[in-house]
Amino acid sequence: MNDPANPVFPRVTALVFISLFLIFTLQSCALQQYQAEPLKLENISDEINSWGLDNPGLISFLKSNGILQPELDSSDFSLKRLYLIGLYYNPAMQTAYREMRKAQMVAQNSNYKINPELGVPLEHHSDTSNGQSTWTIGSVLSFIYERRGKREARQAEARIRVINTKLALQRLVIDTYYTLERDYFYYIISSLKIAETENEIAVLRELLEKLQEKYKLGAVSQFEISTFMLDLQKRLFELNLLENLMQERKDRILAGTYLPYNEYENINIHYIDPLSYIEELYRNSDLPASNPAALQTTMLAHHVELALSLNAYAQAEAKLKLEIEKQYPDIVLSPGFIFDQSDNIWTLGASWVLPLFKNSRQNLQIRKALEDRKIRQHEIVDKQKNLLNFLYQKYNAIVRENKTLAVSDSIITSIEKRGRLVQEQLAQGGTDSIALLRNRLEYYRAKQRQTSVYQDAVNAMSELEQLLQRDHHQLKLRQVADIWIENAKPGEINEQAD
Repeated sequence: MNDPANPVFPRVTALVFISLFLIFTLQSCALQQYQAEPLKLENISDEINSWGLDNPGLISFLKSNGILQPELDSSDFSLKRLYLIGLYYNPAMQTAYREMRKAQMVAQNSNYKINPELGVPLEHHSDTSNGQSTWTIGSVLSFIYERRGKREARQAEARIRVINTKLALQRLVIDTYYTLERDYFYYIISSLKIAETENEIAVLRELLEKLQEKYKLGAVSQFEISTFMLDLQKRLFELNLLENLMQERKDRILAGTYLPYNEYENINIHYIDPLSYIEELYRNSDLPASNPAALQTTMLAHHVELALSLNAYAQAEAKLKLEIEKQYPDIVLSPGFIFDQSDNIWTLGASWVLPLFKNSRQNLQIRKALEDRKIRQHEIVDKQKNLLNFLYQKYNAIVRENKTLAVSDSIITSIEKRGRLVQEQLAQGGTDSIALLRNRLEYYRAKQRQTSVYQDAVNAMSELEQLLQRDHHQLKLRQVADIWIENAKPGEINEQAD
């Protein structure tokens, strides 16, 4: 007990207590401070323009993915090298990576305990008889006990979010590759179409010269000549369109590297014969001979979009558990000390918050979580059905294109056979050179149609491979994603919760 005749002690004690309280409180408030980070567009432009082929980080990333030094020293850039450069500098990869880091940080710290709370009750009393002071002051330390189920539900939701962000990054890696692969194939197939169109134009010009000679002899009509002249004009126009399309594809491939414009002149896109490319693609692929049921199993096991849908359902489950756990209040244990001039009093209390009436807000949150879980269930069914439909369409497209390729090849063979017969007749004087030129014209037109069939076949196969999302014969794309995370943009997760 304190001496009522000595009011100094409680006043000093109160001042000391208040000072300590303010010190601890202000210290905890000073742990995190706002720091402005304004964006400067000129700095961003400078950073983008600094991206180059001689970046040590880029070179390390390329080597980690199997690009050897001789290829790095070459000015010829293969599809694989172009893809890895674009992936390294792709700003969308940085965004996906930061989302993953944030999710990892939250997951690592999701097992946090709720901080104790320190309260300072200050009360005024009107009754000051028997030496009671006008004011009383005290301290109450509240320990908040969170239910285990609530904490586990929060941790589960955080872990699932980490998986989601990594799957999103893998999806970006996979989609980027197949988009570039199709652009690259369209680029080299455009060169083949240009060569075939130029051959047709050369034959048309030679044919027009022969027809002009016959026209002077009265052997052909002006209408027939004008028909071939109009045909020549159409082919010249188509040649111009093909050249523009080829340049457009080249620009898209170069832009996909995210390098500065001045680096483009150092890049020579490696050219391979399109027919050899197609032959190699078909030789390395087992799709034409695959069983549709086996392809379905492969797709359902590997497709990132379906994995994301399944993960979204798991996240909805965790969210529902968390909302249900929120129905139950946290328990608060509050020991404290109150003193005035006459006496010091220890207190110990326990409390929990219970709604006086029906908790409509919490019930609404649970009902929303239930509906969200049902929505995710339907999304899985919808996604799976759409993927199976797309698989069916692309598989049948490959089967059809194989048949069309066989027909196209037989037509080419027939035209070549007829050309040899016409050549023999020409040598024997049984026909003229115009017949031979007409046959050559038919040959180059048939080759153009065959090239279009090849293009459709490769496009269907590429889309089916993207749908199955298996390991590529040149690149293991999921492994590329892991290497990008580890080597391309390193960053350890060291942040801790406050």
